[in-house]
Amino acid sequence: MLNLLLYGLILVFSTSLFVFSFAYSGVSRSFTSLGKGVAEISSVTKDEAGDWLKVPYLNEALFQEKVEEHFTSSLKRYLSFNQKPSFSYDFFVKDVVLKEGQHNGCRFSFSCPVSIFMTYQNQVTFTLKKGGMHA
Repeated sequence: MLNLLLYGLILVFSTSLFVFSFAYSGVSRSFTSLGKGVAEISSVTKDEAGDWLKVPYLNEALFQEKVEEHFTSSLKRYLSFNQKPSFSYDFFVKDVVLKEGQHNGCRFSFSCPVSIFMTYQNQVTFTLKKGGMHA
């Protein structure tokens, strides 16, 4: 009888470890698959008249929308309904002169609860530069 109890506890423990590692690796994969595409889609390269800008800048609202859209679609199979990721955006200007309210870079921080005791946290910096984008 004691053996059955021990086997049951081992089964529950190993199953919970599998569920945790599945969720953690899925959240990590979702973060690393973010890539440069979100910043490239969110960059403004032409003015209202259709002329090319000398220095591109990020459309903040579009950047935030695309980032949250990416995580909403990629995390739904790894998280339960009550686990909500949080996002933090720090827009900045680096090495160029832009109009007020325009930024060519963003430091994006991501935090997501994976289990009761563990939270996945990571951050990445995107910078638009003339001739290309650097992450």
